[in-house]
Amino acid sequence: MIKMIHGRRFEDYLKTIFKISNEKEEVRLKDIVRELGVRPSTALQYILKLRDMGLVTYYQGKVRLTPKGEKIAEELFTKFIITKEFFQRILGMDSEKAESVSCLIEHVLDEETIQRMKRVLETWERCNYLDSFEATNKQ
Repeated sequence: MIKMIHGRRFEDYLKTIFKISNEKEEVRLKDIVRELGVRPSTALQYILKLRDMGLVTYYQGKVRLTPKGEKIAEELFTKFIITKEFFQRILGMDSEKAESVSCLIEHVLDEETIQRMKRVLETWERCNYLDSFEATNKQ
């Protein structure tokens, strides 16, 4: 279970670094700037604070999550994915709206709520699988 790092923006930076690192071999400061839509000086300020917290390393424009930072970032990203999927699949929101709402509320949802949302999604998937399986067998 994760606790709030230092606020929502710090969590957004960790999640963004994690996401980019799964898409590209290396994460550069300019990638973070582009993804978050912030100024380079603002991004650098957050990166240096995350470095001071022991969550990232920063050298020559390259950012890398430490093992501790990666663990926290992965949990944050998973929390985001669960909330986004819940809003899309269960509540029927379009992808863009589900993403924006997830970004807003993921920071305040506790672990119990996230786990309940995950169980609802799993049940939903099983029901949809069974429905499609039964429909296929009736043909």
